[in-house]
Amino acid sequence: DNRDLNYEKLEAGSHQISEAHEYDSNNTKILSVQEIKEKLLSLLSDKDIASLFDERNIVFNEKEYVDKFGNTIRTDKVIIKQKEVCVVDFKSSIYDKEYINNQMKKYIEILKDIYADKEVTCCIVDIENEKLHDFNTCIE
Repeated sequence: DNRDLNYEKLEAGSHQISEAHEYDSNNTKILSVQEIKEKLLSLLSDKDIASLFDERNIVFNEKEYVDKFGNTIRTDKVIIKQKEVCVVDFKSSIYDKEYINNQMKKYIEILKDIYADKEVTCCIVDIENEKLHDFNTCIE
């Protein structure tokens, strides 16, 4: 039952949701703690999204990586599996497809250098619409 989720999953997810809901001064959106919890439970009721929080995987939240030129990126979540590395990006809206496309390509490029023995994939959690998008289908 998704209502029995452990505290760490809720805490990690609520941080990522609150980060994703930061808007500029023209479009400020403030969520209460209760709204964040409700959104998390709703998101985690989707089995594909819930699988991103599988404790059997090695997971890094808010991890910084440095490319070969010294540029730093910070990923929302990186999941290390036996044969795959999946970068997860949490978005409150998917409106600037060019920006997202460039961001995901950069993540893939850097992580392919670091995890050369694994397939590197990206997915986006669309928080507002409560959907998980494969990078390639999201950006079309």
